[in-house]
Amino acid sequence: MHCNQQFNQKSIAYLDADLATSLEECVEISHQINSKVLFAFGSRISKIDNQIDRKIYRFFIGRIIATAISHQLGIIVYDTQCGCKVIENELAKKIFQQKFISKWLFDVELFHRIIAIYGKNKISEICREIPLKKWIDIGESKVQFTYFFKLWLDLFKIGKTYKTNS
Repeated sequence: MHCNQQFNQKSIAYLDADLATSLEECVEISHQINSKVLFAFGSRISKIDNQIDRKIYRFFIGRIIATAISHQLGIIVYDTQCGCKVIENELAKKIFQQKFISKWLFDVELFHRIIAIYGKNKISEICREIPLKKWIDIGESKVQFTYFFKLWLDLFKIGKTYKTNS
């Protein structure tokens, strides 16, 4: 795979290891980062003009979890768990300083940490949720199905931690 585009060098990015989101799409999302937008992330929103191939059971479970996460955060985010995030360097230094509570829900903690720094009212100014053009569910998830039951405890711990720290 060859990527002809230049990555925004004032930011860092991460992708899930399965590369369900392409490197090219990550580079495109990185171009959203500027002096005002500090955090941009992919979102698996199915639309008429994109290709989001996801197992139906994962879609429904994901919607339940995403709704609970949005409620906990107090902001509407369609897809906190998409594995493509781009973060401006200075913000990244701040939000990656501490250890994460959860192995699989660390993305939720990133949102909590950004809210703690900037407040909920500024989130729409400094964050961009970008619908992906293509995302293909590749193989089986590394997250075991049984984690669905444990994730609620992790989500509770995260919520409690950031509620008391804000």
